[in-house]
Amino acid sequence: MTSPAPSVQTGSTLQWHRISPISILFYIFYVVRHVGLQALPGLVVGAAALGKSFKDQGWILSGIVIALLLLTLFGLLYYLRFRYAVAEDRMLVQRGVLHREALDISFERIQNISIREPFYMRPFGLAVLAVDTAGSSGKEVSLGGVRKDVAEHIRHTIATQLDRASGGVEDLPVHADATQQDGELIVALERRDVLLYGLTANFLLWVALGVGFFFGAGDSSERMISDAFNWLQLDQRVDQLQARGGMVLLALVGSSLFLLALLIMPLLSMIGALFRYDGYRLVRSEDRYRCSRGLLSKHDESLSQHKIQAVVWKQNIIARLLGRINLHLRQASAGISAEASQNSGIPGAKQALIVPAQTPAEAARLSAEFLGGAQPEQAHYTGISRLRFTLFNSAWIAMLAPVTMGFSIAAVKVHSAFLLVPLILALSMLAVFYRMSGQYGLAADGAFGYHRSGFIGRTITVFPLFKVQRIDITQTPWQARRNLAKLTIHLASHSLSLSYLPAAEAKRFRDLAIYHAESSRQRWF
Repeated sequence: MTSPAPSVQTGSTLQWHRISPISILFYIFYVVRHVGLQALPGLVVGAAALGKSFKDQGWILSGIVIALLLLTLFGLLYYLRFRYAVAEDRMLVQRGVLHREALDISFERIQNISIREPFYMRPFGLAVLAVDTAGSSGKEVSLGGVRKDVAEHIRHTIATQLDRASGGVEDLPVHADATQQDGELIVALERRDVLLYGLTANFLLWVALGVGFFFGAGDSSERMISDAFNWLQLDQRVDQLQARGGMVLLALVGSSLFLLALLIMPLLSMIGALFRYDGYRLVRSEDRYRCSRGLLSKHDESLSQHKIQAVVWKQNIIARLLGRINLHLRQASAGISAEASQNSGIPGAKQALIVPAQTPAEAARLSAEFLGGAQPEQAHYTGISRLRFTLFNSAWIAMLAPVTMGFSIAAVKVHSAFLLVPLILALSMLAVFYRMSGQYGLAADGAFGYHRSGFIGRTITVFPLFKVQRIDITQTPWQARRNLAKLTIHLASHSLSLSYLPAAEAKRFRDLAIYHAESSRQRWF
């Protein structure tokens, strides 16, 4: 049983609270998601290697049972050793199994507060309260198994204290239901928009990696495929098709099955997006945004506007074809975790608040909303030296040396046409670098800066200049002779860089950012 809603306490009356035993499930899922998925390639390779060494496959089942028992034991110990308290201006947490940890989290360092209702907690009226803090990668706190009204009370307490400290409203209403939010509705996604986001997000990458890990498992995957072929009696069916229509019918059926397999990947991606973002609503109340989403597991996130460090427009090739933009609201972080989340979607990385599948007009409107007047659609970019960027990166063509040697041998043994393959690969790499160089650009418009990059897709980062923490300008002797420089922009959320930028433009941007940082009286965090 969870304890009653904690009241604001001082040191002499501090009362510690426990979470629900259901949190054991939460910590098991946490380990599987944040550790198991990252270790998946090694587990697959190890299982494949052991599978070749043992004729009796019973060890696999035994290993699974032992792993489940260890996970359950870990969850039980974590639950028994976890407790928390809410003081007047901070949250205190004691946790850890082998390594005991005591956290003292000041409300001022809290960036956003999210409430999730996993499907296995909803029947019990429980939720997970997650508190993200700036500059503390890996130190985020999750109260996994508190009553929902307790979670709402804690969030209300923290939000009220923060608003009072910033001179905002005196009090905020406590909501019994996260989906019933007071304030102005900013975004409400239809299910069609959520499905489109599934096509434009990184879910497709993870599906492809999962398929790749399966086929890379060696003999184990081959045996599974062979058993499936035998069960489906594919040999007989192939003979029947060939007898009825010859090779033409067989090729037609094979091509259709291959296309069907390709269609399954985006279908899985859309299903994943539906589970995570169905019912998406973003509401603004005073200086705070609240986002609710989810099909089976409900998520309710809260973020103060002044803590948004940058708005990132993300478009892969599918998003550009569909005319959609995914907005990522970046917050202050310790850097590595945020970069991992931004660039690769690695599970466990610190997540940005995402506004999915927006049209360009809506993305422009929302960027002006989040940052107070930014106009990325009207930015005029200064590009980099495309020729020098391409020539410098052409050094990667040296990686083709082993390939060139192999095709040279094939040209001697088989046919001289094989020499065209490394030449085509080298020209293709040069075309890629030249295309990338045209995407890089930097712009400044009033109080905002804009950074653009990409290849086939495009990423545009919009940020207030007064939130720039540091700018580095570096030059190699070769760059200095050609009046070029590398510019690196350090934000509290992440860093941006441009190589082979005109040195005069890099210095002008640096001076403009310094001016805004020194003259602005706005809160950057």
